[in-house]
Amino acid sequence: MPTPLFKSIPLTSEDYFRAVVLYGRNVASYKFALAEALISIAQDGKSSATLAELAIPFSDALCRHLAAQDKQTTSRTSSFLDTLRRFNRGEIELDERLNSTVRLGFVNVIDAFHVVGSGELPVRLFHDDRQSAQPGIRLTDALLEMAEGFTLDDLSKENEGLMTVAVDPKLEEFFITDSKDRRRSVTGARNALNGYQRGRCFYCSNDIYLEDWSLLAQRGEVDHFFPHVLQRRKDIGVNLDQVWNLVLACNRCNGAAGKGDSCPNRSLVERLHLRNEHLVGSHHPLRESIIANTGSTASARIKFLHD
Repeated sequence: MPTPLFKSIPLTSEDYFRAVVLYGRNVASYKFALAEALISIAQDGKSSATLAELAIPFSDALCRHLAAQDKQTTSRTSSFLDTLRRFNRGEIELDERLNSTVRLGFVNVIDAFHVVGSGELPVRLFHDDRQSAQPGIRLTDALLEMAEGFTLDDLSKENEGLMTVAVDPKLEEFFITDSKDRRRSVTGARNALNGYQRGRCFYCSNDIYLEDWSLLAQRGEVDHFFPHVLQRRKDIGVNLDQVWNLVLACNRCNGAAGKGDSCPNRSLVERLHLRNEHLVGSHHPLRESIIANTGSTASARIKFLHD
């Protein structure tokens, strides 16, 4: 897992959960779907779930994903995903979808869920009870406590294979343009960026809030790191509305006196590079947009920012 962006802030259960969703290898393991299912079970007030119970929210998440973008696995064939595709086309009933999920859907993901990078997380979010009389899982206190006030952000729901993601600064949402030049909203920019900043302002590291805006100074706002006014220069040659140039800032920093359209100092450029490397190191589609716009290697990406 990449070095934490805000090193001095102790890691919480939510941080470890985000590490699974943001950095866990989702290709063929469906971690994002299991993460959503775990939160759903916990917020229903349950401390355990059989595989049959878990199959409902788990397969719901995967079916939504396949309907939005049918690209989840590097495997050419998957009988489990084919079953979900048939359900989406209306060819089978819910019972067949759930039975297939119980038989095939959890083969790898339960074992792999806590593995991020080359090792396991130090905090467990559930225990594997598949060998018991009622095969399933038991949620840990760490997950139950976290789930009380947790809203699973769009990163677990928009795990699509997108190459170019643009942002609408006014609506604060990412969108893609399809082959017919039709624009489609992908996810809220604030939610998508928040996980990689651990709920902290990019500049001052203080808490930011996405929903409770009663504290104006701590309101999370999407900020163009290199100021948008640079886009007016004919020789700029880059699109500043791409995710590589967007950070979340508190209202105080985003509207700070003297910040205006000034270019940031070099230490903040290094911080932006680190944030972007967090995204590249994840298996979320925003990584593809950064690579496509800034370079295929870390050295090329840092040179791009300094240039």
